[in-house]
Amino acid sequence: MRLDLKNLINYHDEQISSRFLSDKIGTSAPLTLYAFAANETISNEVSQLQKVFMVLEGQLQVSYATTEREEIATAGELIIVPANEAHNLKALTPCKYFQLELPSNN
Repeated sequence: MRLDLKNLINYHDEQISSRFLSDKIGTSAPLTLYAFAANETISNEVSQLQKVFMVLEGQLQVSYATTEREEIATAGELIIVPANEAHNLKALTPCKYFQLELPSNN
């Protein structure tokens, strides 16, 4: 199976678009594709699973609530957020990325 991830989702002004892909590719791991208009945000997410963000297009900023640290990823880069780590997401430019959630080894 071959998927062109960037073309499976579209931008919408002042909105966040998402598409759940786990069923499509036959995996139980949560895999979701997102498209954020510039400056859209998701605040204070926490998951019991480790999150892997793979940026496909644009720039994604991840801010960590407990340490006030920030990371910025651009197309082709990953950011990995540990399980149970409170974080916020912001599209610095129009941004497409996929999020994979995996059990932590800890």
